Amino acid sequence: MTALDAYIDAQLAARPIEARLLKKIRASLASNGTPIINIFDGEEWSPVTSLRDLYVSAFDLDELILETTDGAQVWLVMGEDVADVISNYSMSLETALAPVYTWAER
Repeated sequence: MTALDAYIDAQLAARPIEARLLKKIRASLASNGTPIINIFDGEEWSPVTSLRDLYVSAFDLDELILETTDGAQVWLVMGEDVADVISNYSMSLETALAPVYTWAER
């Protein structure tokens, strides 16, 4: 196990609600036909090919932007209350993110 793998595993254990939220965002966007393809870390875009890629970036950054196949974006601010992690998003994703908000607001 690499140091990065150990760090991500520790974050998944310490922040299970955020991990579930990220998983739900990814699944919801993919089922809508607009999967996440890139993450912007404030300096550059990086490709996303797995849930692990999403975890690596999200647990390493305070803020990140997810980009979908159609160019729509979701801005996340990590460390907030679960309902506030999604701080902004493209209006075209409103329907796709509705189940995530329903879950987060419970």
